Amino acid sequence: FRAARRLWANLIKERYNPKEEKSYRLKYHTNTAGESLQHAQPMNNVIRVAIEALAAVIGGTQSLQTCSYDEGIDIPTPDAQRLALRTQQIIAHESGITNVVDPLGGSYFIENLTDKLEEDMREFIATIDEKGGYIPAIQKGWVSQKVREVSLKVQRDIESGERILVGTNAYNDEPEEERPIEPFQVPMDEVEHHLESLRKLRETRDEKEVKRQVERLGEAAGRTGENLTEYYMDAAKAGATAGEATGAVRMAHGDTYDVFEVLDYPF
Repeated sequence: FRAARRLWANLIKERYNPKEEKSYRLKYHTNTAGESLQHAQPMNNVIRVAIEALAAVIGGTQSLQTCSYDEGIDIPTPDAQRLALRTQQIIAHESGITNVVDPLGGSYFIENLTDKLEEDMREFIATIDEKGGYIPAIQKGWVSQKVREVSLKVQRDIESGERILVGTNAYNDEPEEERPIEPFQVPMDEVEHHLESLRKLRETRDEKEVKRQVERLGEAAGRTGENLTEYYMDAAKAGATAGEATGAVRMAHGDTYDVFEVLDYPF
């Protein structure tokens, strides 16, 4: 985060030389890494989330969302959500970290790491520039290739034991002593409430107009390079649900089910 802010400010100045000082400010939201949460020994995830959240605050994030420890199992339970929130509050009010803008500024390790990261990031951006920019890099498959390479390396490191995941590929030979985690249970009254809302929507909307707008969206999705934003908005204004709209897009890309048959799903 320290390297990203500095790089942003420098690149903005070098490439655009803006008139407003606020243009140099990089503001960002942080979400702790849900993919780091493990199904095995899930209480270990409490520690993972706390470390990730602390790192984000030390790095100077403007806003933060902490994952719940049971997200590796199911939808978070209310108790797990509350603990995730308390993690942020303890960092904010009990750690003292928020009393200083840059708590680790001046540390040889941190400053050296920031310099190295910025250097590596500039090299990466230069490669993207050589490919014509980020959009051409995506279109050429270069970005997805890089994502696959990193994902594959991480998985190989986990399987080989080079990357340690406590309780998953290391320190997992002892019998599980923690009590089983209770998965999230959807309250049936909430389910009935949403189903009733959906029934009322379908009873009051203009079905012909909904079908027309959803079909327009599907047709647009089938055209290469078409911006779907306006079509999504038109479908929503007509009363189409998110499932109906995205279903039409999925059909345009090869799914075989008919979205309008799905609408008749019995409650």
